[in-house]
Amino acid sequence: MDEKEYELLMKDLCGRLPYGVKANVSGWDEEKQEEVNIPLRVYSIDTDGYLHFESNDYDVNYYGIEHCTLFLRPVSSMTKEECKELKKLMNCDYVTDCSLGYTLGAQLDYDDFLVYYEESSKLIDWLNKNMFDYRDLIPKGLANEAPEGMYDN
Repeated sequence: MDEKEYELLMKDLCGRLPYGVKANVSGWDEEKQEEVNIPLRVYSIDTDGYLHFESNDYDVNYYGIEHCTLFLRPVSSMTKEECKELKKLMNCDYVTDCSLGYTLGAQLDYDDFLVYYEESSKLIDWLNKNMFDYRDLIPKGLANEAPEGMYDN
C-alpha cells in the first residue's frame, strides 16, 4: 500500500467509524485450529494506523490498517428505497436510477459534484452510514464488497 492509498483509506475509514464499519482480519479459531478471516466492527483508529476492534471470540484487539480490508457496498447495490431517500436528501430529481447506481457513481467521480450541493456533508454522512463505496476503494483493492445483509440492522 503506497502513501496515497494509505491516506485515502484513513480518510474514508474515519468517516465511517460512527456507523459500525467492518473490516476483514485474520484470527485464530480454536475449534478449527487454524487461522480464519473474520469480519469485525472497527471502533477506533489511532494515529499510527492501527484499527481497534470490538470484543470478539478470536481475541483480536487491533491490526495495522495495511493488514485489514474494509467491507463496503458498491454504489450499484443501492436499493430503490435508498434511492428515494437519497433523492429526498439531495432535494433534487436529477438522480434517476440509483438502483443501478450508474448515475450517482458517474457523478461522484467528480470532486465538484459534492461542492455543488449545500448539504454535501449530509450526503457524505449518508453514504458513509450506508457503507457505499463512493471513493472506488473496491476496484482499487482497498476494500471488499460487503456480503448482502452484512450491514442490515
